[in-house]
Amino acid sequence: LNKGEGKGIRLDSNFTNGMINNRSYTLTSDRPEVRIQASISSLFSNSFYLSQRFGLNYGRSGNRNFSVDQYTESIDSILSRDQVNKNLSLSYQLGFNIIPDKVGVNITYTHIEEQIEERFPSLSLMKKRFNTINYGIECYNWGILRISYSTSDNRVPVQYFSNRLNDNDPMNLSGGNPDLKMGKTHEVRIQPNKRNNHINSLMFYYWYITNPIAHTRRYFSENTLLSEYGNYEALAGSTFSLPVNSADYHKLMWTSAFNLNLRGPILWRA
Repeated sequence: LNKGEGKGIRLDSNFTNGMINNRSYTLTSDRPEVRIQASISSLFSNSFYLSQRFGLNYGRSGNRNFSVDQYTESIDSILSRDQVNKNLSLSYQLGFNIIPDKVGVNITYTHIEEQIEERFPSLSLMKKRFNTINYGIECYNWGILRISYSTSDNRVPVQYFSNRLNDNDPMNLSGGNPDLKMGKTHEVRIQPNKRNNHINSLMFYYWYITNPIAHTRRYFSENTLLSEYGNYEALAGSTFSLPVNSADYHKLMWTSAFNLNLRGPILWRA
């Protein structure tokens, strides 16, 4: 059981053309975080096992950032923000052997809830729930190789799903995409079981990533009405960015470490 908290205040000065035009007071509120994890293992025989693991993770953080012009004493709505973030994660993992001492499997179910409450410069509430299943297979003591395959989720920030236009900075507009899909990473690892006198470790990795997130950017050369946002008029010279799912891709990597034993005296000559 872990619990952490933090508080802070910072005074920033922003410069424009060599002159201070505003001061930003940044306050970080309490950030309680609780983690609870339980593990239960059951042994049915000398070679077969069944393990269960339960997990709970809760976090809450607040951020207040107010920028005040020192001359007008007005709050800058572009640089200022007040929001509260909450997240809850529940997980259950089941692990067992398929072939004793050779092949093991684990399956993990995760329920995630995220929430962002914005209080300034506007009032809004964004919520999102995810239910995911991941699994892994590991072949150990399988000849000269140790091979594993697993999947994991590529989390998407909850604000990316919002269909609201963010016009806090009229020259840098941004929006969300409710049709986004959560990505997934498929990973394969291959490692030799035996080591020789020179090679300390050798590992091959292969990744297949689905539904990665990319950002499209649109430039407006003239004032343009955005019909999807209630005919909001984008100013000439402004840009609009939007997160989208891009094409799946592959990655391949290998790592190694070598040992070099030097015997006998080493002579240095200049």
